[in-house]
Amino acid sequence: MAWRWVCHEADLPDRSGLGVVVDGLHLAVFRGPSGVWALDDACAHTGAPLHRGTVEGSCLRCPWHGWRYHLATGAHLTLFGSRPGVRTWPVRVVDGEVEVDLP
Repeated sequence: MAWRWVCHEADLPDRSGLGVVVDGLHLAVFRGPSGVWALDDACAHTGAPLHRGTVEGSCLRCPWHGWRYHLATGAHLTLFGSRPGVRTWPVRVVDGEVEVDLP
């Protein structure tokens, strides 16, 4: 794993996301009230672009069908039985630059 630059922290809108491609991986990067997170940019339901979703507290709501995911863990929170979550990636902010730890 290695830290890769993904964006300037100032590029992240509050409570919504930014879609980026780093080393061929499509990521959704979010800033919320308690930090910055990175997840795979595809909903487990139908592949919707999660970077277009909205942050609601510690959760992300998918823009297409409203499925909810925990931002820190990627766990699926919508009550439709057992469903997969989405992969999350470690994030750090160094001097206003957002970096994600990728393979």
